[in-house]
Amino acid sequence: MAHWIGRVASEAFGFELIGVEASDDTTGPRMYGDPTIPITIPAAGVETIATPDDLLICNPSFSGLGLGRAFPGRSICYVQGLDTFPLLDKFTHYVSVSSAVAGYLSLIYGIQTRVIPPFLTIPSELSRQRWADKASSILMLVKQGGPLHQMVLKDTIDSIESACPDLPVIITEGYALTQREFLRRLSEHKFVLAFSPQEGFGLTPLEAMACGAVVLGLNGVGGRDYMRPGDNCLAVEWVDHERIAALTAQAFNDPALCERISHAAMQTASEFTLKRFQASWRTEIGKVLA
Repeated sequence: MAHWIGRVASEAFGFELIGVEASDDTTGPRMYGDPTIPITIPAAGVETIATPDDLLICNPSFSGLGLGRAFPGRSICYVQGLDTFPLLDKFTHYVSVSSAVAGYLSLIYGIQTRVIPPFLTIPSELSRQRWADKASSILMLVKQGGPLHQMVLKDTIDSIESACPDLPVIITEGYALTQREFLRRLSEHKFVLAFSPQEGFGLTPLEAMACGAVVLGLNGVGGRDYMRPGDNCLAVEWVDHERIAALTAQAFNDPALCERISHAAMQTASEFTLKRFQASWRTEIGKVLA
């Protein structure tokens, strides 16, 4: 999302867009930006290139590099996760992606932040699919985890298969897919089960909702900002595999409920627009520059 914020700074306030190539022992090589940004500079020594009139936009994944602390101009950190940084770098201004992240920053660092959620870009042909026309299967969104995570995952799958023997369970990690391929996969299934216990926001379940799927599983903490169990999803607060299986069976056996939830889910997802994101960031960047 950082390069989208940079575009707001460029279009609304006249900044030139420059990408920063960053790597360290924990993140590996990455580029903050996109291929359409014509100029990139290395992170090492950026403080010797930048001036007090420049603006740095960063997320805390690169806190280990100390870019915010060394930067001579003003800096904005868009905090999008709860566990992507061992120690938060010093920036001029912080913005949180969700109320969960805002609460975490307040509790741990004493930083009060505004919440600006991300936006969705869903191809129209995927967001118009009727729930009844999707495959009667459940797609599980799984992130790699340790032994406990794998044990709880197995318990959940076993419980779902026991409660709904006619419901195929398909597991995906999604890492080898392009964004469009991944969205297409989300749109193909009537049910999507999120299985990440902790997310700063949880964009993927919201993308599944935008595609009309009935989202089950975990709200991932950050998802509490948009998930309303029984209204636009059937998610739970924490891992309770028997409860998850019971809700899956309820959904599988009640198409009318699922049609209602699918419609409400798409309505919720439609609120997370690029236009709203840009307007929020114009206001926030204006405060930083004032």
